[in-house]
Amino acid sequence: MRHWPAHLLLALITGTIPAIGWSALSWQVGPGRWSGALELGFDQSSQSSQRAGGGGANSSSQRFRETLRVANRGFYLLDRRLVEASLGLQLNLNQASNSGVGAGTSSAGTVIGYDFNANVLQEKPYHATLYANRNQSQSSQSFGGRVEGITENRGITARLEENSVLKDWGMPWFSAELQMRQEHAQDTTTFFDRVTRRDETRSVIDITAHKGFTTADLGLRYEASDQSNGLLAQAGNRSQSAGLNYSLDFGPGLNRHFDSSLSYSTRSGLLPTTTSTADGHVRIDHYRNLSTDYSYSFNRQETEGLNADQHNGSVSLTHELYQNLSTTASVSGSRYIVPGGLVTSYGGQLNQNYRHSLPGSGRLNMYWSGGYRLDTSELNIASIGVNGEKHAAPTAFASGIGFFLDHDFAIVSSIRVVNVRAGASIPTSAGTDYDIVVEGKRIRIEPKFGSAVIAPNDPLEVSYGYQVDPSLQYETRSAGFGAGVDYHWIAASFQHRQSDQKALTGEGRFLTSTRNDTVRLDLRGSWQDLQTEAGASHSRSTSTMFLDEQRENRTQFDLHGVWHEFDAQGSAVFDQYRATLLAYDRRALMSTLTWRASYDMNLTFGVTANDMNYLTPPRHDTTRSARGSLNWNESDGWFHTAFAEVRTHNDGLAPTETVMQLGARTRWQIGKLSLSAGLAYDRWVRGGTRSNSQRFDISIVRAF
Repeated sequence: MRHWPAHLLLALITGTIPAIGWSALSWQVGPGRWSGALELGFDQSSQSSQRAGGGGANSSSQRFRETLRVANRGFYLLDRRLVEASLGLQLNLNQASNSGVGAGTSSAGTVIGYDFNANVLQEKPYHATLYANRNQSQSSQSFGGRVEGITENRGITARLEENSVLKDWGMPWFSAELQMRQEHAQDTTTFFDRVTRRDETRSVIDITAHKGFTTADLGLRYEASDQSNGLLAQAGNRSQSAGLNYSLDFGPGLNRHFDSSLSYSTRSGLLPTTTSTADGHVRIDHYRNLSTDYSYSFNRQETEGLNADQHNGSVSLTHELYQNLSTTASVSGSRYIVPGGLVTSYGGQLNQNYRHSLPGSGRLNMYWSGGYRLDTSELNIASIGVNGEKHAAPTAFASGIGFFLDHDFAIVSSIRVVNVRAGASIPTSAGTDYDIVVEGKRIRIEPKFGSAVIAPNDPLEVSYGYQVDPSLQYETRSAGFGAGVDYHWIAASFQHRQSDQKALTGEGRFLTSTRNDTVRLDLRGSWQDLQTEAGASHSRSTSTMFLDEQRENRTQFDLHGVWHEFDAQGSAVFDQYRATLLAYDRRALMSTLTWRASYDMNLTFGVTANDMNYLTPPRHDTTRSARGSLNWNESDGWFHTAFAEVRTHNDGLAPTETVMQLGARTRWQIGKLSLSAGLAYDRWVRGGTRSNSQRFDISIVRAF
């Protein structure tokens, strides 16, 4: 076997010929840039709870940590063009003590973390990146609870650029990327006497490719994922997805543009699903002010042996006359084939918008629209199933905060919510992880505070069935018009919208006709340091549903003002809504005041109030909140922030819920020395049940 000298191997790979000499024959090491830091930290938290029926729980924890971080960035062997890498090591020495319900524990341990990254042949059109990292996370949660965990990631990314050797050899050239990675997350959440654990591993292969032509582009993507859960076997799944995109400019002067895509995906696990889609769109620019669009889409979803196919098509025309009058006309149709039958819809829409300048730098805007749609249901079932409807958990969990399902008249007993965080398929439970709230014909999902499965902002998929008229043909006629005048210091507008639904065959139990009128007035002005802005609007809506009357009236007032260093904003809304299933009166108020005491200090105070008086069904729902915050920067490197917030909620069906939060944090940095400290207090009360939580942490870091 022949042994190649190091310098010849480098020349072969990098495409260069180094000078012949003893130094070229020896391996070289680039030292890179060294950095490091030493951190000392301490945090303490305690929680207590008391139940309405008696009894309670208390817990506390203390943790002292010593952390040493050392890293070298940009080192290499032989030549930087061959491999350039970075390596960081972290050593944590932890001492912790915890006390809970009837037990106390203490522990001491060592955690090693690392962060490795290497770029191979980074200057060549074929290059790769290798990475691996391991991190420990520990945090205290609001209203009690602690999360401790370790995350690990490793993988490789290989890239091929369009200017690769394939082009020089006369072969079809393209750009491509291959990713292979594995992600592992393991954590433990302690909430008073309840402990939950997570152990998820995800392995992914992702391939993308792109080919560019003179007037076209072609793209391809494939992904395969294997998700496993070490604690909950049914939460694991395997998924595959593939997609193809193609776009083309053609025709005289390239005035025609075509976009298309094909995709296929399949997922096993808790709810096995296969989805296929195809989309196509053509746009023709006949003249500078005249264009037409043609589109078609197909979607097939297979779930638990049941197939649902949907076809959608549309044609539209857009014309603009002298940059004043724009016209859009469109026709569309759809066919939705479900296991229980067929649902079709055909319709057309015409919209026009007129704009014109007025004397005195004013502007006139007018619009009018009209539409017609014919819907037909030919079903042998009274409900249609929805699988995997995508939603996101709210950023904060509290009563009255959640999201509405896309379809009305959902069947409560059929609702299933799955958490698909990081590709998983984690089941959830109604009453434990979320509440189902019925508001007339709508359903709201409210994730619950203290859920061990759903966290803020988690991606969720909801499957359910919703009621329909099995045999029904109905028409919908819609129309609208409006006008507005804007002179900068004053603006006024009026708009009217209406929609009439009429059953041609069948009962039409779920049809709704609406009327809406809105008047709005805005005033704006400035005088020296005083700037003010105010607005008011009034709207009235009526609708018919179940052969009964539904009415809505709305009045809104907005105010904004700036005086010297003060900034104030406010708005008030009054709603009146009447329907057979739901009727309420709503009053809402929002006000914010910001005081900029100096260029490096500001104080903000805000209050909100919402009052919902439900007449059908009878219920009273009120929400009040107030929040104040202070931010202060000092020239010597200090930064301070503090806040206080109080929220109350009463929905008439449960005891009043009150939440109070206080928090402050300070940071200071001078040279390579930094200090950070924070404290927080949370209190939650609901009837006779209450929870208190206190947290404190401090850390000192010396970089070198």
